[in-house]
This record gives sequence, C-alpha cells and structure tokens, in this order.
Amino acid sequence: MFIPYSYDGGVSDSWEYLPISDMPAQVGKAMVMSGGVLTQATGAEMPTYICMTNKEDTEEGDIVAVIRVNERTRFATTLSADGSAIEVGDKLQISTDGLEVTANTGGCFEITEIRGTNKGDEVIGRFEEGGAA
Repeated sequence: MFIPYSYDGGVSDSWEYLPISDMPAQVGKAMVMSGGVLTQATGAEMPTYICMTNKEDTEEGDIVAVIRVNERTRFATTLSADGSAIEVGDKLQISTDGLEVTANTGGCFEITEIRGTNKGDEVIGRFEEGGAA
C-alpha cells in the first residue's frame, strides 16, 4: 500500500471523491483516471491518485475517496520482490497489483529511504514524472 508518510510543509492532502471502474477499491492503491473513472496504475505509469477507500464490491461509477499524488508527499510502501540492488534515488516501477513497488528501475517512484531490501520490506519515496534514475 502507498500510505502517506510525510508532507513537505506539514499540510496533509485533501480527500477528493471520484468514480471508480468495476474493480475492488483498496486503501493505498495507485490509480489513474481513464475514460472518466479511476483505474489501477502499474509499471512505469505515473499515478494521479492514491485510493483511500476499502470496498470489495464496487460497480463502475461508484464514488471512492482518493488523495491526489503530488511532489510534496512522501509515501511508505513495500517491495514486491528482492531489492538488494536498489539505491536511494532509484525510480522504481509500481507492482502489478498497484499496491507496492518492484525492484525494477525506469519507474516513477523515487526512493528517498530504504528500510530493508527483502521482499515485503518498507521503502519511502515520492512520485515523480520521468523514469530511469
């Protein structure tokens, strides 16, 4: 899950309420708007929102709470694979479930702190446009 960790300036992000596609809503899932509804972001795709709602049975158009991704919010998340080769400053990709980062570079999640390199260990970072750092 991508959970807000810290905010530059100390001001937390406001919640917005937007329609979701026909998929389960999960707190911490990286999302983008496509065709007027929220869908899951993966790989090197830059997310626009992080879901703040848990709801298993959603229908297309159901409204869910989200926060907008911006450069002043750092997020805590976990590694979906071994990250022994990652370094602070690497830009990692989003995992296929939209809830973690992979150890693959060329993504949009810039690592600012590494708390472990095993699968499931926590890393801290922020989303930034552009890949391959």
